[in-house]
Amino acid sequence: VDTAVYSGPANAYRVTQNADGSWTVVDLRTGSPDGTDTLKNIDFLQFNDTTVAIGTIPSPPLVPVPVISSISPDSASVGDNITNANVLTLTGTAQGNSTVKVYDGTTLLGTAVANLSGAWTFATSVLANGNHSFTATATDGSGNTSSPSTVSVVIVDTVAPVTPTIS
Repeated sequence: VDTAVYSGPANAYRVTQNADGSWTVVDLRTGSPDGTDTLKNIDFLQFNDTTVAIGTIPSPPLVPVPVISSISPDSASVGDNITNANVLTLTGTAQGNSTVKVYDGTTLLGTAVANLSGAWTFATSVLANGNHSFTATATDGSGNTSSPSTVSVVIVDTVAPVTPTIS
């Protein structure tokens, strides 16, 4: 019985069968410490949490899409997505203990860590006046990343209107 040994948990690897009957094992963790292997004539894969017959490894789990539930402060008319603040706090939910990456368009603003129940909070740095399209992704401990959240659009307007004159 031939066994290939890996250092991480089973859900940190993608195992696929190739057309020639061999198997490819890809380490999905950050930095990919075990790399990528192509295996022939192997019966079992031994991970740090289990040993399984080759061909029975499930695909990595899907990470649920995070939710941006609020952006504050929301000045003037609540719910109009217009604020006179240029530093905002985003709150939401994601998979518990996941790392949440917050984006404005395609620009990564930073990260937050969801607590055990999935709640997270992120404070932006100073934002420019104009439209901002916030999204978030969540990455679990094995390096699997969710799809982006629904876009939350906010308009930052810190410029006071011109003072009217009476003539």
